[in-house]
Amino acid sequence: LHADRFSAYRLGGVLPFASEFPLDVPGYYFQELSARRLALLNAQYSFPFEPRKQWNGTLYAATGFVDYLAGLSQPGHWHSGLGGGITYRSPAGSWFITLIYAYGVDAIRDHGRGANQIGILFQYDLEAKAKWFSPAVSPYRSRGAERLFRD
Repeated sequence: LHADRFSAYRLGGVLPFASEFPLDVPGYYFQELSARRLALLNAQYSFPFEPRKQWNGTLYAATGFVDYLAGLSQPGHWHSGLGGGITYRSPAGSWFITLIYAYGVDAIRDHGRGANQIGILFQYDLEAKAKWFSPAVSPYRSRGAERLFRD
């Protein structure tokens, strides 16, 4: 494998919706690390704060071994990060907002190792109200099974 900067694996912080399978290491810049080969382990635990599940918490961590691309190496091959977040989902489910904090344990910065990351994400579903309305469907017929297979 003769990887270059454009064909290398790119690890680091994640931008929402930027990649289908992100190689995320919390607390790092987006695609901060360039690797020829890597081993990455991610773990995430999400839980509701209350029975209606409008407020949720998330804890996550990642660690990985990086075989750097030639010319882009850093001291040390292990990189780790951890973080957490809080999400509020609207009662109708049409929007949610998430606030996250992450710490990159081995991220190299001007002051040495360690980096903080704060992020906020807001998402609004413009079609949320229309999902449950279908004028061609009889109101006397059950649509429970259709909800299981809806795309």
